[in-house]
Amino acid sequence: MFPYRRVELTARNAYTKSEIAAIQRLAAENQLIVIPLIQTFGHLEFMLKLKEYKNLREEPRYPQVICPSRNASLTLLKEMIDDMLELHPASKYIHIGSDEVYYLGECSQCQERLKKMKWDKRDLFLNHMTTVAKYIKGRRPNLTVLAWDDEFRQMSLEELLSSNVGKLVEPVVWKYTLSIPVDLSLAISEKYAEVFPSIWIASAFKGATGPDMIATDIDYHWRNHVAWMQVVTSLSNTVNVKGIFLTGWQRYDHFSVLCELLPAGFPSLAVNLAYLSSSRLSSGSWPNNKATQALKCDSVEALRKLGAPVRCSFPGAPVFEAVNALVTLRHSYQEMTENSNFRGWFSDYNNEMVFASPSHIEEAFADLGRIKMELSYIRRDVQKAMADVYDPSVYDEWMATHIRPLELKLELWWEAKERLLAKDDWPRRPLKAGEPPVASGQLGLL
Repeated sequence: MFPYRRVELTARNAYTKSEIAAIQRLAAENQLIVIPLIQTFGHLEFMLKLKEYKNLREEPRYPQVICPSRNASLTLLKEMIDDMLELHPASKYIHIGSDEVYYLGECSQCQERLKKMKWDKRDLFLNHMTTVAKYIKGRRPNLTVLAWDDEFRQMSLEELLSSNVGKLVEPVVWKYTLSIPVDLSLAISEKYAEVFPSIWIASAFKGATGPDMIATDIDYHWRNHVAWMQVVTSLSNTVNVKGIFLTGWQRYDHFSVLCELLPAGFPSLAVNLAYLSSSRLSSGSWPNNKATQALKCDSVEALRKLGAPVRCSFPGAPVFEAVNALVTLRHSYQEMTENSNFRGWFSDYNNEMVFASPSHIEEAFADLGRIKMELSYIRRDVQKAMADVYDPSVYDEWMATHIRPLELKLELWWEAKERLLAKDDWPRRPLKAGEPPVASGQLGLL
């Protein structure tokens, strides 16, 4: 979404320079700071997917990781950093990514470099990160460089100290689970405290529970924050934790579908910010009062149930409510498919043979008409709600992912139901397999 000078690196719906300036102005007016994040190692699919940059891939088959040993890689990254710095003149921080570098030291140039320098892959990683950080510091000496920590976790204290990475980067320690593993706590207390003057931690308020989730499991994310606060409390005398990043994922990577939209995750953000700003962190209490004031929902406690039909009036609430309606509809859909009448009389075999008991088919699909009707209402509500928040591409992708496949399946089921109910006499068993009236794969019955 960033408007790089190279057109091919810029999404067709990227922010304009004036829009970025407006975001920064609005942030300042609301006592917020903008921290730009630029991927400089992994998660570079948006670049490496392109034909003109295939030669920069660390692993030719996979477009995730850039080769750190090619001069062209660093030239391009420096240019992108320059673009980012130019449009963020007042920023005090920049995040250089560097998480999940799955392929490293695998291309011929990296292999040759490792051999020549007598390095291992960890040395190669640290060299690239420190080179990028030094470039940024050379451009803006007072800028604090942030980076994800996961590649540091398997490194020794000696490796980290000898690289001088602690003088160039502040790590952001991420974990999005219900508990923080002991080995990560030990890495923070025994290594990071020796290497880095300060660290940050990172939780998630949405996105970390599944790549195609549409509704945010607020209780899960709240428990993630409670777990982190327990760790921070236990390490308070060991390491300086400067702050916490509440990450809100929109995709797992460049190729994946959208996970929860921001309006769907907004209540989770409010609840977790309310918890983090509470004076009762150690108690792990659900922050009802503060969250209620921020969200203006009729029941914040009900938000703990995924997809609960809660009415709210925060910005983007119509998207949140439409998503919850779809979650409820999916429950009805699932109940229908798990019903014994559906499973026993609407199998692929029943449809191929056009052979089923009318009474069981009627019972199996007693709710089908209602579900189809409610889905049409949800389509209408989603279209209206998203028009106020997103550009058309988001609506189109979300509909293609979550609404249209369900519409198609329900329509096919309706046609199959009508075909089965149109029969009023049936052949003797065993049935003779003939040309199926509907290919079983089209129905997607189970």
